[in-house]
Amino acid sequence: MRKVIRRKSTQREIVLEAVRSDAHMTAREIFDEVSRISSMSFGTVYRNLQVLEVQGEIARVDSDANATRYERKKQLHWHLYCRKCGGVFDFPESSSVSFDQDAEARSGFLIEERVVMYRGLCVQCRGTLDDQDHEDME
Repeated sequence: MRKVIRRKSTQREIVLEAVRSDAHMTAREIFDEVSRISSMSFGTVYRNLQVLEVQGEIARVDSDANATRYERKKQLHWHLYCRKCGGVFDFPESSSVSFDQDAEARSGFLIEERVVMYRGLCVQCRGTLDDQDHEDME
């Protein structure tokens, strides 16, 4: 079991502040944001992201094999991942408590977390595909 670091640090506060509540940012994007106000190394930013995740301040969003993203913890929601542009979008969770309870009852498994990631095309990319399909037909 990993030790949870509870001590506050200025560096950790800077990293947490850089993780904007409205974005799903990669470690590199967070590092770029931090670099505007601090000379912190990428390794230090990454280690602080890991600590913040263990502390429950931020959450990891594994959208694809190429990039892990981070977000501030907020109300329960699902994610939509665009396979064309790589965007990750929040979608409010509909009530699925009964699904969780049914899954626990039928499996005997204690569910501690549910991760939902839909993959497909966002509105903008879907529009460009529709335009491309139309051009191909001409």
